[in-house]
Amino acid sequence: MITSKQRFYTPGSCLGRDTFTPSLTLLLLVTSAAIIFGNGCWRPSPEESTATPDTAVSQPEPRPRPDIVFIIVDTLRADRVGMKRDDVPLMPFMESFSKESWNFTRASSQASWTRPSMASAFTSLYAGVHNQQFGIRMEVVEGQDHTVDALSENLETMAEYFKAAGYATLGVQANWNMRPLFGVSQGFDRYEMIVDGQNAVDITNLCLDMIKDDASAPFFLYVHYVEPHAPYTPPEQYKKLFSTIPEITDTDRNLLATYATGYYPDKVRWDLQFRETPPEPAFSDAAKAYVEVMYDAEVRFADDEVGRLIRGVRASHPGAIIVFSADHGEELWEHGSVGHGKTVYNEVLHVPLIFSFPGELPRTVDTRVELIDILPTLAAKIGLPSRDWWQGHSLLAHTADFLSPVYAETRTSIREANVYLLSVMHENMKLILDMPGNKHWLYQLESDPGELNPITDTAQSETLMLLLKQYRADNEAHPLHASPTVTNVVDQETRDILRSQGYF
Repeated sequence: MITSKQRFYTPGSCLGRDTFTPSLTLLLLVTSAAIIFGNGCWRPSPEESTATPDTAVSQPEPRPRPDIVFIIVDTLRADRVGMKRDDVPLMPFMESFSKESWNFTRASSQASWTRPSMASAFTSLYAGVHNQQFGIRMEVVEGQDHTVDALSENLETMAEYFKAAGYATLGVQANWNMRPLFGVSQGFDRYEMIVDGQNAVDITNLCLDMIKDDASAPFFLYVHYVEPHAPYTPPEQYKKLFSTIPEITDTDRNLLATYATGYYPDKVRWDLQFRETPPEPAFSDAAKAYVEVMYDAEVRFADDEVGRLIRGVRASHPGAIIVFSADHGEELWEHGSVGHGKTVYNEVLHVPLIFSFPGELPRTVDTRVELIDILPTLAAKIGLPSRDWWQGHSLLAHTADFLSPVYAETRTSIREANVYLLSVMHENMKLILDMPGNKHWLYQLESDPGELNPITDTAQSETLMLLLKQYRADNEAHPLHASPTVTNVVDQETRDILRSQGYF
């Protein structure tokens, strides 16, 4: 199915980032300076159209296909697009952008944390097929290597798919669960990692610089902002946007100072039953409210930088297709906790999904769709063949009466946690199944959108249980289900950074 792939990864010093740069990059990216109009298509002036071959000015070949920019804002809840705090819009740019694009208002991630979610988006496969379920294996005996199962080389990623179609493939991202170490950089000609101490501004700057020098080949650019991921530390000017910031105690202030390495991982351990007691001291209600304000300040920061990126792309490549989404959302105390990866409630699954197709009229689609639909949709839009093994489908002809079930799952980043939650949404019902505990919860989403009051309806439960049974059977029968993963040793720097983000 996929030919052998030789990749080269060496630490680089460019702006303090890791650099992933196969030699093919030069063939695809190095060009002479040129002025490109439209979607890379040059149209001769009347004078030039009458010139002879000997006197005509040499012009670049038009692009065979449109450029593609795929933007992920990490940990972004769908409800933040269009939301205000203290009458201040949290995402004014994306709210405006959504109204002129194809806005899928009920999109769902396939997992509630980054690695499995992005593996699904990149491959159009459910987690039960690509098997990116866990994070780093912790040390059990002294001296044991910390390892991780990377994405199988048998699986074709989004970058590999577009590369095979003649695209220059570029990646810029800041989530350390998306390092080349985890196998997700397969197919990228250039893959940049924004390091600690840099932020969304650096990502935008680098992206705009990377696409500045045009080339005859179209580009596929994957961009992954880490804001508003914990520990929620927005620049000062964004904190000052809101007039109502909760007054917190010195105890709360000390807890917040070590949020990602103290309170948050202790709360995760308590939620996952690794601790016999909850974290002490506990957050006050004011501190919980403060966390939400800081989250929203980072959301606004991300919106400003995404807006700057999209405006820059539109200026230099007006024909580019732009996709905007998130890998997952974030719990903000709705079910008693904070963070992600531990549950499959909609606050961690519901994400924005917006496609901008230049020249197309805007539309709003309110039926449920999935992140695995992104790759098939892009392929159909630019006229590339689909893959038989994709589990998503194109959204180009998506209509209001399309009522396909939507699936998600989590096993958390910690394999020792014995967590295995599956969920299915169909029509107005949602079932969550706890596999180890052999328990389930049924919700009527129209009357209980917050999933706070499980109901008893035997017929509905049996119907959705059969859907989950079929989902698991289809995943296990998928020809790529048994694809071997690659076990990589995780370096100390990666462990330290992930620990600072609350993953250990």
